[in-house]
Amino acid sequence: MKIEHWRCQSRHADLELSYSNLLAACLGGHGQPDHLPHCDTRKGERDLKFNPAGPAHRIEQRIYFELDGTIGSSDADFNTQLHDVLGGAADSGGHLAPFEPVAVWWLDQRLARSAT
Repeated sequence: MKIEHWRCQSRHADLELSYSNLLAACLGGHGQPDHLPHCDTRKGERDLKFNPAGPAHRIEQRIYFELDGTIGSSDADFNTQLHDVLGGAADSGGHLAPFEPVAVWWLDQRLARSAT
């Protein structure tokens, strides 16, 4: 595990130690060949449109998961970031392990279906 910054440190030095800018992240393939890094390691100094930990950004309502592990978003810009910045596609060098938002998304889908 390592600490990731939602807004990169190089362009947002004022947020470097701001709790709302800090995220817990996996090692993301750190030290692996160039085609394997994902998540924080692949992100580097690039910023993301939405903060995965920001309650106002409601990330669990902005993303969806395909059966093959691909992460997507109906927001075109964010969808591009998921694939290009984070390597969210299942074929981006390896299968990424599912994480907590998958369960939240799945439960929300089930609850929405049962409410109708």
